[in-house]
Amino acid sequence: MGFEQFQQSIARLHNAHGAVVGAGFLVGDRYLMTCAHVVKKALGSYKDAQMLFSIAIQVDFPLITEDKSERTAQVIVWRPKSAIPSLIPSEDVAVLELNEPVPDYNDCDWVEITEPKGHTFSVCGFPKGSNEGIWVKGEFFGRQGQGLIQMEPLKEGSRDIEQGFSGSPVWDEDENAVVGIAVAVEKKKQDVIKAAFAIPTRTLKQIWQPCHALLIYLDPWRETFTKHWSQVYQRCLNLQGLKPQTVAGIVANLHEQGEKYLAEFVGLLWLDPETPEPLKRQLASWSKRAVGEEEFEQLCDRLRPKQKQTAAIPTVLVLVTPVADGSRYMIEAGYIHNVQHYNSQTGDGYEQLTAEFSEPLSRNELAARMPLILEDLLDQTCDYWGNLDVDVYPRIEFFLPIQLVDQDIERYCIGESREFPMIERDFPALVRLWDRLGYKCRKYEQTRLKKKWLKRWQYMQTCHHQNCIELLICGDRPSDIVWQDLNQETTIAVKITKELDGDRRKTISNLIRTGIPIALWLRKALADCNAQDTLQSLLLKRLVDLPHHLNNERKQAPCHDSEHLSHHLSLLWDDPKKIPPETRLISHKLS
Repeated sequence: MGFEQFQQSIARLHNAHGAVVGAGFLVGDRYLMTCAHVVKKALGSYKDAQMLFSIAIQVDFPLITEDKSERTAQVIVWRPKSAIPSLIPSEDVAVLELNEPVPDYNDCDWVEITEPKGHTFSVCGFPKGSNEGIWVKGEFFGRQGQGLIQMEPLKEGSRDIEQGFSGSPVWDEDENAVVGIAVAVEKKKQDVIKAAFAIPTRTLKQIWQPCHALLIYLDPWRETFTKHWSQVYQRCLNLQGLKPQTVAGIVANLHEQGEKYLAEFVGLLWLDPETPEPLKRQLASWSKRAVGEEEFEQLCDRLRPKQKQTAAIPTVLVLVTPVADGSRYMIEAGYIHNVQHYNSQTGDGYEQLTAEFSEPLSRNELAARMPLILEDLLDQTCDYWGNLDVDVYPRIEFFLPIQLVDQDIERYCIGESREFPMIERDFPALVRLWDRLGYKCRKYEQTRLKKKWLKRWQYMQTCHHQNCIELLICGDRPSDIVWQDLNQETTIAVKITKELDGDRRKTISNLIRTGIPIALWLRKALADCNAQDTLQSLLLKRLVDLPHHLNNERKQAPCHDSEHLSHHLSLLWDDPKKIPPETRLISHKLS
């Protein structure tokens, strides 16, 4: 790609008022790469995570002489700057999908340079007062700790690189190619620019190249197969989250989840009888390069049974409802066949279950009778999940009132032997908060609380690539201090590693008031538990994978070791879309 073509790849991003907020550059005829912080400036404030991926951003290409029209674009890849910059490579990258392709686009040459020091660069930005663009020449001074390339303008009367250059591609005149995008500046006193930095091509390729290589094959078929591919995506990814509306969004989201998810999606498409033969050959070619020929064949062998599998794990909801003075409890239950096809307002996809007992149960009676009640509920649902083509067991989610959150629900012993807890091995268990359903609230208060809950859950979907240690705030501090953190818009999860006393129960109660959907707490003092490294291992996992990894820890822990830490960890995973339909409940009558 020559310098003239490089210039024509440069884009301007505008906010809702039409002001230029930064730059970007084409990485395909309908895809634009920029910095995540530039996108935030363009969007201004947005109410929830779903809006981040749905609001249209104004884009134009001022240096394309033949095409001066404005376009809109939507976010499909979101990699904001890490909250722990010293521990992981810097990213601050976003990729946008244009509403229509740029005609006569030529692919950019991206070059990775191992030793940038001494190379001459050129970069065009749109700082305040220079909306038509201004060019700066300079020299690379090498890399810094996070891998960013330091840039410095030439000394003789050159303008500084400042705000408005972020997202712009950096042209290496020695390599005759793009080597990164401008991302940040460091200032001295009186706002004098001290240094500027670029994200190197290597980081950009890791984020985008696997997606782009696949989209080259999928794009020509997008008009015909996007809806069908969305269904394949749901079979591939058994996670609750944002549902991409475009092919690029699907591919980008899968790549964000991990390379194995993207490879599995391609394998399912290759096995799909609706996929045209020309596309199958291209998918096989992509897979051989991405995962290897033998590995791809093994993947397809493993995926064949999944072609008939349900899109999501079936779920048994168990509601423990306080009655009378709150010291006795009724049990209600229901079965959700497939949460992807479930509507909590109409009740479609929900089966009411029957828990047989004549009178409300005390706390002790509840603990003693729950295993038998669970066995009966699983018997009622066995015809549903037992007839699936694959070996699937339902997840059991317990809606507990605040006073019962210390119950070790996953330790219930069910099955013929009754020697070991079977729920945590075959039937994964999660805690839900009964009080959050709002049956004791007035309707306006119930609506307000549920809106907060949904907003936090939607924001959580944008953080799926971050690990738990970054996202779980500490709930061991006094509840009034934790309360301040809970009210921060970016707080979505809490961890409590001390025993549940009155103050920490108050923190759990505050999760309801603020809508926080995720919490991990210990029911026993950490010092009394074996395998304390289990907790640290879990905190290093991605937040979105936490239920899966916690269940694996429970499976692997020796059953006879009742002090193993994984047996004393409760996980709150409160999905606001996975709630019982009110028309099927008796809770509001009992409470």
